[in-house]
Formats: sequence, structure tokens, C-alpha cells
Amino acid sequence: MLDSLSANYGYDHGGLVLGNAANPDLFAPARKQPVIPAAGRFWDAAKNLAALEQVAPALAWPVHVAGASKQPDGGTVVPAGVHCPGELPREELAQHLATAAIYALPARYEPFGLSVLEAALSGCALVLGDIPSLREIWGRRPCTWRPTTMPRCAKSWRA
Repeated sequence: MLDSLSANYGYDHGGLVLGNAANPDLFAPARKQPVIPAAGRFWDAAKNLAALEQVAPALAWPVHVAGASKQPDGGTVVPAGVHCPGELPREELAQHLATAAIYALPARYEPFGLSVLEAALSGCALVLGDIPSLREIWGRRPCTWRPTTMPRCAKSWRA
């Protein structure tokens, strides 16, 4: 986001990026299982979870998306091809992440990505949307895809 301030507003006074935090005692790795979780509001276009819905049928592992499916206007998104347990308490989400081998967040916009930090603490391999804010925080370490091309990348996920 500091890069965005510079590019969009000419801010050149330096700065320090302060990351978010999560409890490493709550989010810790366990024996991994072949499952790909994600977390977020399924209806939120910024999270781009619909891309996982498109990719899921081509994957060997099930995709689980935790989060709200009820839209602010009262409608409900009913995704197909992914398991949606709904909103989970933090402790239950931590259990899911602890045993997940891969965590996916194909975000189009994400100022920080607390769920990504929690997944990383849980020992998940990260598959993220290739957007400036996530690159600023995570560098090139995770596997990244441009959010608009994720459905074409299903073959890579099987490798």
C-alpha cells in the first residue's frame, strides 16, 4: 500500500509498512490433508472467490470456502462445486487451516489479507491473487496468479 501512495499521490516521504498480526499459538500447523480452503464473503467481488468456484471442478482436492454467503441487500449467493460451511468461529477456522495443505485467496483487492497470515502460520502453501498489496507483504514467495486468469490455471494446481 505504501507503493500505491507513491504511485497515485506522489508521496515520497518514506514510511514503514506495519503488518497485521495473528496468534501463532492458535494458528499452528498439524498433519496436512488434501484440501484447499479459502475464507471471505463469497459475494464480495474483491475477494474473487467465484474464481475458486470455477476452478474447483478441475481440481483433485476439494475446495472449502468459509464465510458469509448472504449479501448486504438480503440476497444469498449459492456457490456450486465448493463446500461452504458458512461463517466459522476463529478457533474452528484455525482447525481447518491447521490441516489444510493449500490456502487460496484469488483476491482482486485486499489491503492486508489476515486470512493469508493465519494460513501461513498454519503451514499452508499459499496461492494468492497477484496484486500489489499482497506482493508488498509476501513478496514473490507464494504462488500467485492474476485474478482474471485463475480459472485457466487449474492444470498448474495439479502439478
